[in-house]
Amino acid sequence: PLNAKLTAKFDENFKPKEFEGHFAAQKSRKLGGGKKRRGSSLASSTMELLNQPMVIELVDSKRRQNVSIALQQFRKLAYEDIARALWDMDNDNLPSAKLERLRDAFPSEEETALLKAYTGDPNLLGEVEKFFRAMSKGGLRERLDVAIALDEIPQLTTLIESQIESISLGAEKLLGSEGFVRLLHTILNLGNFMNCGSSKG
Repeated sequence: PLNAKLTAKFDENFKPKEFEGHFAAQKSRKLGGGKKRRGSSLASSTMELLNQPMVIELVDSKRRQNVSIALQQFRKLAYEDIARALWDMDNDNLPSAKLERLRDAFPSEEETALLKAYTGDPNLLGEVEKFFRAMSKGGLRERLDVAIALDEIPQLTTLIESQIESISLGAEKLLGSEGFVRLLHTILNLGNFMNCGSSKG
């Protein structure tokens, strides 16, 4: 039969030791190459970490994240330019819409003291720390508060005027009401009656 002939032919040509040696050599080459690639990758990653510039971050991570988000509105301005615009009350570079965001990002007294206590290389500081350092100059906090107050004056004026108008209309209606006038007369007569016969009467 054909199957028997093929089987016999295969048995005649098959050499077990040569087959095993060939397979073991391939396996050895594969394993050796894999170890080399892993070692090379680890060394490359280590060198990348060592070559990264050192960044000094003094601020809490959550606070740093919030400040970074607020500073997105000031991407076109350097931190020193923000400080200068605030000192000059420059509404072109610091419009009213950005003042509240700037106040949220402004360093607290504790954060200002933390940056002033740092005596190392300022170029190594993180971005938020550099911003705090630029905003730590005397008088900028007060100027920010004044700028926000000045911006709120028109709104406060409109609110006060509206309240005064409401009070004036209410007073006019009361003075023109006959019922209110009769009520005042009744109160006056009641007071005279209670004081009748006394030194006040």
